[in-house]
Amino acid sequence: MRVKGCAVGLLVCGLVAFTGTAAHAVGTIAETGFNDALGINADGTPGSPYLAGGTVVGKGASEPLWGGTTWSWVPGKNNGTAIAQGRVIKEGDLALQMINPEPSGSSGAIHRTFPGLSGVNYFDTWLRVDSISPGAGLGFYLIEDATDHRASHCYVKNEGGEWNVRVRSGSGGNFDTGFNATPGQWHRLTERLDVTNQTYNVWFDGAMYGSTLDFIGSCNTIDTSRILLSGTLEQLVISEAYVDALQFTQKIPVNQAVPEPAGLALIGAALLGLRRRRR
Repeated sequence: MRVKGCAVGLLVCGLVAFTGTAAHAVGTIAETGFNDALGINADGTPGSPYLAGGTVVGKGASEPLWGGTTWSWVPGKNNGTAIAQGRVIKEGDLALQMINPEPSGSSGAIHRTFPGLSGVNYFDTWLRVDSISPGAGLGFYLIEDATDHRASHCYVKNEGGEWNVRVRSGSGGNFDTGFNATPGQWHRLTERLDVTNQTYNVWFDGAMYGSTLDFIGSCNTIDTSRILLSGTLEQLVISEAYVDALQFTQKIPVNQAVPEPAGLALIGAALLGLRRRRR
C-alpha cells in the first residue's frame, strides 16, 4: 500500500471535469444493465437475459463491446443463484440478483471476460446488499484471466452487524475504508485502474478512499470481472445482493465526478487558499 489514509470527502467544483453523456459514450469498453428492453445495452428481446444452466445468459453474448462473452459461474463456486430480475432495479427494467443460501461457508461467483485493459481505465457499478450472513460479504474482483492474478478487490463485509466497505492491497493486506453500506439501499462503487503503475483507487458513493492501493498480483492487462457472494455457517441468514449498471470506461464514468488522485493536491491547495482569504 503506497499511502496510508482514511476516507476523504469528494469536492465537486470547477476543478473536477465530467466526461460522457449517454450509454456507449466515447471511451466505453464494456457495459451491461442486465436489461431486457430498457437502459444500458437494451436488447429489446422479451424474457432475456435469464437463468439457464447456472449461467446468466440470454442476450448477454449479443451485448456490444464484450467480445461475444456471457456471464458464467466460476468453477467450484457455483452455489446459490444469479438471475436477471425486475423486482429490485437501479436502472432499466432488470438487475442482477445473487443469492447464496448455503450454510457451509461456501461462495457463489460469476465472471465475464472482456477486451483487455491497459493504461488508465475506470470500473463503475451500482450495488445493493439486502442481507449478509455474519462474516460473509459481496466482493468485486478485477482479474487478468491468463494468470488469474487479481488487480483489485473491493468488498462489503458483515463485521459484527456493520456492513463495512473494505479493500485489499498487494503490499498491505485488507483495509476498512471507513465507508458502510446500508441494507436495502443502492450504492455506487467506482475504481480507477492504472495498469501501467499497477495501482488502483476506490470511490464509494462519490467519496474517495484516501489511499492509493497496489495491485494484488502483477497484471499485464485486466480482462475479467468477477462478482462473488459468500456465505457462512450462520444458517439463519441468507446472503442476498443486487448489481446494476456495470461498466468499464476509458473516461471518468458518466455523471460521476471523480478527480484524478494527483488532482487532490490541487483541490487541497484551492481549499487552503480560500481558507486564508476568509481570515
